[in-house]
This record gives sequence, C-alpha cells and structure tokens, in this order.
Amino acid sequence: MSPTRLRSSGRRATGFPSAGRRSFARWERREGSTGREDLLALAGAIVRPTKWGLYDRDALETWVQGRICLLGDAAHPMLPTFGQGAAQSFEDAAALAGAFALHKRDVATALLHYERVRHYRATRFQLGSKFAFDHLRAKDTAEQKALLEKLDERVSPAFAHDKRGGEDDSWIYAYDARNIGAELPYKRLGPWDFRRAAKANYATITGALWKPASPASAPRSVTREEVARHNTRNDCWVIISGKVYDISEWAPHHPGGAGIARMYAGREATAEFGDYHSAEAVAHMAHFCIGTLVEAPATLP
Repeated sequence: MSPTRLRSSGRRATGFPSAGRRSFARWERREGSTGREDLLALAGAIVRPTKWGLYDRDALETWVQGRICLLGDAAHPMLPTFGQGAAQSFEDAAALAGAFALHKRDVATALLHYERVRHYRATRFQLGSKFAFDHLRAKDTAEQKALLEKLDERVSPAFAHDKRGGEDDSWIYAYDARNIGAELPYKRLGPWDFRRAAKANYATITGALWKPASPASAPRSVTREEVARHNTRNDCWVIISGKVYDISEWAPHHPGGAGIARMYAGREATAEFGDYHSAEAVAHMAHFCIGTLVEAPATLP
C-alpha cells in the first residue's frame, strides 16, 4: 500500500483486505513490470491484514539539559524510509562513548561535544525520512535538481521511483561516528562540515539564491497566534530563532524543495533550519524577515 502517516490515537487497524486490493489496483502498469497481478492475488489472500501507523516527531532544538542527554529515538524519532532509526542510535552511542573517553569526568563538555557532532547528521535523516514520501514533497525545480546533482549525494532511499541527487551514498554508509575529533567543536557541525564537493563553493551557491523584488516591510512584533494563522501553501510564515519570516514567495525557490519549507508553515522551525544552513544562508533570510516573535500576555480564565 501507499505509505500513510497516521495521526490517530490508535496504533493499528485491522480487517481491510478490500482496501488493500484497491490500493494495489491503483498502481499504474510500469514498462517491463509483470508482477502487478501477482501482487493483487497476494493481497487478496491475506486473511487478517494489519495496518501499522508510522510516527515521528519534529526535530528538537537541543538534546542536552544539565547532566541528562537524549539519544536514539528519544532524541530523533524518524520514519523507517531510510532504514536509519537503529543505525543512528548506534552512531549516537559511539559518539557519546568517544566524548566521555575524551573529556573524562567533565560531563558537561562531553555531552556538549556529543550533541555538536551528532545533531545535524541525525536530524538530516529525521527530516529526509519524511520527504521520502512523495506526497509530502513538492517536485524539484530545474535549479534544485541541478544543485542536488552537483552535490552528488544520494538523498532518496533505494526504493524511490523519483531518484533525487547523485549516486554517492558514502555519507550514509561509510561514516564512522567514533571519529568525533580531538577537541570540542566551537559550534554544532552542519552540512558544510560534511560535504567535500561543495565546501569550496558554497558561498557562490548561496550568492545566487532568489531574492524578492522589494525588501520585507519594517520589522514589527508578531505573536505565535498570528504566525499560526499563516499556515498554508500560499501564505507561509515560520519562526526561526525568535524571528518571524514570510517565506510564501521564497518556498518555491528553496534549494531543499518547497515542501520542506511549507511543512513548517505557521510553526517553529528553529531546530530544522539551524543545522542545515550556512552563515550566508542565514543572512539571506533577512530578505523575508517581517518581525520579532513576542509571547502574548497570559489571560485570566
């Protein structure tokens, strides 16, 4: 069946063989494919099918509080499309062990080191796993396709019909999470710390990004309630690090695809944005800043 992300309180549903057959029946015949009728027959033979819900969470801004840290699914629950949920848990454990081996009894520094080397990588799989579902992702523009090809990174799972990016999957499978460096990184690692091919020319890439014809209006104070009302495809506001941005026009030009931007319409997007963008990309967002977030005063019941 086509993948579905369930948001109901129940975790599974049973007794829908006819729905299963209808789902397979909607598949279009593909050139050279001979297995469609076999799949329909197999689906029809199921006596008590079970449909499991797929659940995840948005990225957390931090995994560390005091002497406590999160790892694995507690830190970055993700959908199974990349098959990386357990793998990222093992990588977390390896990096955390390395951090304590390096910093010994300095717990605060060890946990900070662990988070700085792990947050971006795990969050990338967490976010990428959402967009392996085609119905959550807008089609790439020609510019986005060219950028993905230039980076030469495979950014879609093996089963995807619409391959995105290049062929290099070493960033997934040839990564050694034990190599955390000999010193505490001065900030969280981000994409430009991992990408060999693009490291030299990322300023050129960000310098060519689309800009609006006129700058945003003078910044003002904006509440979360107001941001939440701008939550559609054509009216899209997001919150990033205490600033409010109107990305309605920017989303179709976003190098990562319009779907990534629009998924967070009307919501907080600090965790997803922060790890993924260079200083130049952060500066580019000034074109779309419409104000500073203020918390609405509490009202008495």
